[in-house]
Amino acid sequence: MATRRIIVEGPVFDRFPVFRLGCLHGRLSCARPTADAALQSLKDDSLASLLAAFASASDLASDPRIANWKDAYTTLGIKVKKHKPTHWALSLRLLKDKAWPRPIGPLVDVYLTNQIKTLLPHGGYDTGTLAGDLRLRVSPGGEEFEPLGGGTEATDAGELIYSDDARVLTRMWNYRDSDATKIVDKAAGGKDGESQPDGTTTTDFLLFVEDVGPDAEAGVARLNAAMQSLAEAYLQVYEGRFDSKVFHFDKDHREAELP
Repeated sequence: MATRRIIVEGPVFDRFPVFRLGCLHGRLSCARPTADAALQSLKDDSLASLLAAFASASDLASDPRIANWKDAYTTLGIKVKKHKPTHWALSLRLLKDKAWPRPIGPLVDVYLTNQIKTLLPHGGYDTGTLAGDLRLRVSPGGEEFEPLGGGTEATDAGELIYSDDARVLTRMWNYRDSDATKIVDKAAGGKDGESQPDGTTTTDFLLFVEDVGPDAEAGVARLNAAMQSLAEAYLQVYEGRFDSKVFHFDKDHREAELP
C-alpha cells in the first residue's frame, strides 16, 4: 500500500505547542548524482561554517538550535548524555574529527550537509518501503523496533516516534531510524545513473526537518530557510533530475496528503 498521508497527532502538540515540521517529498529521474563537485563543496562549506562558529562542544550545546532540543528531550525523560538528537550527535563528531565521516551515499550525504548548515534535525525514508499513512505520535510503549544495524528494541511509553501502518520508523523523536525504511544509494555502479538490478536504489523519498524553538516567528523563518536550502542542495547535486514538493506542519496544520 502506498503512503497517502503524513499526520502529526494531537498529543505531540499538547506536549510541544510550538513544534514545527517540514517535509520534502523528493523524486529523482536519475539515481546517480551529476555534480560530484557540488556535493564536496556542500560538505566543505558546512564543515567550515561549523568549525568557525563553535570552538568547543560546550559552545555548541549553548546554541539555541541545540539547547532547544536538549530541553525537549529532557521533557520527554530522555537522558541526552546517552541519547542525543541526530543533528547534535553529528555536529559533535565533526567538531571532534574536523572532517566528515566515511560517505554513506549522495542521497543521504546531501541532507546531512544541510543538517549541519542549519543545525536542525533531518531524517528521511524511502517512500517505496512505507506502508500506509506515516505518523508522528506518542508511543504507548512496548512496540517492536528494528534499528539500523540490526537487532530488536521496544519503545518506551510516552516517547515520540515516527511510524507507518506496519512498524516503528524512528525512535525517540529523531534519535534512531529503522533499517527497513532507510534511504539506500547503490547507483554508483549503475550505467548512466540507473538503479541497480536489485532495485534497491532509492529514487522517491521523504525528508523531515524539525524545529522546537519557542519563538514562533523565528522558528518559522528558520524552518522555511532550511527547507529551501535542502531543495537547492539536491538541485545542485542532481541538477535537473530532481523534483520536490514541500509540506509544513504545526498545531494548526497537522495533516497532508501525498500525491
